[in-house]
Amino acid sequence: MKKRYQEIDLLKGFSMIAIILIHTTYYFIGSSKIAAFIWNWAQFSVPVFIFCSAYLFFQKAKDLKLVSLNYFKKRLIRLLKPYYIFLLFFLPVFYLVEPLRLSPKYLWQSLIVAGGVDINWLVLLFIQLTIVFPLIAIFYNKNKMLFWLYSLVAFLGSIAIIFYKIPLNYKWSMWFFYSLTAIFAFLFVLYENKKWFRNISIFGSLFVFVLLYIFLLGEGRDLLLRNNKYPPNLFFSSFGIFMISLLYFGFQKMSKNKYIDWIVSFFSIYSYPIYFIHYIILIGLTPFLDKFNWSFYSFSLAVLIPTILVQIGINKTASLLKQSS
Repeated sequence: MKKRYQEIDLLKGFSMIAIILIHTTYYFIGSSKIAAFIWNWAQFSVPVFIFCSAYLFFQKAKDLKLVSLNYFKKRLIRLLKPYYIFLLFFLPVFYLVEPLRLSPKYLWQSLIVAGGVDINWLVLLFIQLTIVFPLIAIFYNKNKMLFWLYSLVAFLGSIAIIFYKIPLNYKWSMWFFYSLTAIFAFLFVLYENKKWFRNISIFGSLFVFVLLYIFLLGEGRDLLLRNNKYPPNLFFSSFGIFMISLLYFGFQKMSKNKYIDWIVSFFSIYSYPIYFIHYIILIGLTPFLDKFNWSFYSFSLAVLIPTILVQIGINKTASLLKQSS
């Protein structure tokens, strides 16, 4: 049985719920201040997912023995198989909702994970990070100077893109700027039990975020987190690292509640299929937004509840098929 890390489960489950809320509240940011608040400040969810994935990888690959061609093959299958199953169900729904957008170009870009479906940028990012994670571990174990040099370049690069827009599609540069979160996860694995690291990760990242917030405010620049996310600059990354640290160490202090633990664990264990399921339901329901006069509360529940039921149904079906085989 695979070892589970409770804090990582809680982080993943919490951030998956946050992703669903980001996507549902988006339609109400102009009409509800609460929806706009949730939509903006829940943007920590992607850094959390990257941290969790990196944390688990670095826990297992400290000696680099797991870094092999077999690892890359398994990882690609694990990322792409659910995505292509998702496309089989999503594309017919998308055609019914927006038939004019379902062009041959859209289909092709969706298939090669280079465009088309809006949410596949995250799939591409994790494919890219499949290479980045081992490189970070190799740099540290084989040449620490190279590790710190790469860390410095990633840090400076995330500052540079606050001021300069890079002439490259964000989908092909996200891996580099999210290296900062991955490096943080690597150091987290090494030093999470050290009090000084805990203080630096929480208060240091908060200090950087507040400092940049004040600077951007004074310069009249965009303060919306989402608009600093593609690719993530230091303003966005410092907020993400602060929330990761705050939630991780906060979850350590929490006493266990079996009901909360079950709910969050469910969203953690099935986070990847839920990511796809909720989006199909979301797109399928958007044409009815005006017809049913939904609030962001009711619309979020209209997406969330069917998502849970579909995932439970898939689990039951898989269990029955396994028993019958």
